[in-house]
Amino acid sequence: MDQSDVMDAAVLPIRFVGTGGAFETAYGNSAAIVTHGGVRLLIDCGHATYPRLVARDLAASIDGVLITHLHDDHVGSLSSLIFYHQYVLQKGRLKLYVPSLGFQGLLTGFLSYSLQDVASRVDFRPIAELAGVGFIDTHGRHVPGMQTYAYYFEQNGLTIVYSGDNGDPDYLYEQISARQLKAPIVFHEVFFHFKMTSHAYYQDLMRLAKTYPTYGYHCNPDHAPADNTLPLVANFPELNC
Repeated sequence: MDQSDVMDAAVLPIRFVGTGGAFETAYGNSAAIVTHGGVRLLIDCGHATYPRLVARDLAASIDGVLITHLHDDHVGSLSSLIFYHQYVLQKGRLKLYVPSLGFQGLLTGFLSYSLQDVASRVDFRPIAELAGVGFIDTHGRHVPGMQTYAYYFEQNGLTIVYSGDNGDPDYLYEQISARQLKAPIVFHEVFFHFKMTSHAYYQDLMRLAKTYPTYGYHCNPDHAPADNTLPLVANFPELNC
């Protein structure tokens, strides 16, 4: 990314509620709010996300939620947000936008442990209802056999791409190219310590960032190696709520 890309960060329609993974507790769990088509969509709601939304007076502004996968640092406080939306805010069922009926079933099963009657509290909607919003199926590219998704948001001549947890960034960038997404800006989770199959290694993302502007999240920026050139969301106040 060049300096003009960095200067454009303030006008991008995405703000992060947290930028850490499961273990970077000081940075919260990775979650973001995308303003799209007049609505505010929350991506993921890990165990640290709901308290931050309330503390920062953001919970009432959420119009709908998208979930990348069912690990606790991405969905752990979703039921609390659903209850808050229904009982405290008195706004009825919270909209959850899903890429498939199969994933809706997984979410229903997960939420049934805390919500019991899920249908009375959650309004499941297909992502197709959101013009300009799409998904990339990354099944098994984080944990073998696990359903995961990336999401993208096309508006005003650019596309915001949010990876979710993904250990195969080459696949994601190939899919971005295949879909001919316009002026993509990628927000990709990153791992610094060593190469592994479940998270994207920073050197691989540095290589791919030569194709599309890329920001890293889901990390502790203090752990970034000296040779890292990938811009990290945590270091950009204008990208954080």
